[in-house]
Amino acid sequence: MAELENPGVMPKLIAFLSSLLERVAESNDLTRRVTTQSQSVSVFDGLSRPPITIQSYLERIFKYANCSPSCFVVAYVYLDRFTHRQPSLPINSFNVHRLLITSVMSKRSHTKEENKSNFLSQHTKKMAELENPGVMPKLIAFLSSLLERVSESNDLTRRVATQSQSVSVFDGLSRPSITVHCYLERIFKYANCSPSCFAVAYVYLDRFTHRQPSLPINSFNVHRLLITSVMVSAKFLDDRYYNNAYYAKVGGISTKEMNLLELDFLFGLGFDLNVTPNTFHAYFSYLIKEMTLLQPLSLVLVPPRSVLTFNDEEASHQQQQQVAV
Repeated sequence: MAELENPGVMPKLIAFLSSLLERVAESNDLTRRVTTQSQSVSVFDGLSRPPITIQSYLERIFKYANCSPSCFVVAYVYLDRFTHRQPSLPINSFNVHRLLITSVMSKRSHTKEENKSNFLSQHTKKMAELENPGVMPKLIAFLSSLLERVSESNDLTRRVATQSQSVSVFDGLSRPSITVHCYLERIFKYANCSPSCFAVAYVYLDRFTHRQPSLPINSFNVHRLLITSVMVSAKFLDDRYYNNAYYAKVGGISTKEMNLLELDFLFGLGFDLNVTPNTFHAYFSYLIKEMTLLQPLSLVLVPPRSVLTFNDEEASHQQQQQVAV
């Protein structure tokens, strides 16, 4: 699979797959015109041929799907299996585009389950610590204190230089009356997600703020970012989770707004939801250490390789781009 990571390989692979599928589709189109009675019409068949070529469609999927290059090889395997199991549904120019996007999406979903299984198997012991009744209140207290300090710092920056900051769907017209601590306690009480979701939500918040430096956490958006990050982490980690409408009630917002927040959050993350064992270990170790002390003296950035801390004397530009995780 390392060969597929080579920048020059994927364009060649896409060109080859496109050419191959176009030839198969053209051949089956000819058969379709001759013997239409023997072929079934399925949900994959469009009423007309899509105007976009197969190669352009594959390039579009590769550009925006944000899945690993190996997904396309496995998707090809899926297509081959599908056509052998469903001989009455051959690939043609009326269904090839829908079959392509579906096969790539199926592989991406399977990869997510593999990542999730690997994550859970390697961190069962660590997550067991969070199940201790006395741990979660400390974790919530620490996260609340940390996020409040980050918000206050960025509120000050917001008043000084509002031009450099964007207004997003996460920003409220005014500061919510409920404190961050009470809000986190409410989410923990009613969301009924696993405790590890809060640690992973913290990872997501850190990623979000680094990918979206013009949207720093402040007192106008911290509540919406919290409910959204916890909901997304629950969907990634837990086998059972509540729907968006329920999370909207927990968060005190409408279902429509919850849907918009989730979508913007996912795009803000670049759909990068996987948390590797090394990343989780770095964040988890920091959280356990700091929440035990309950003295959040710094803002924290946890890149894949190490943990870096920034104290209050650091430049405000650095503080804008940091969230404690």
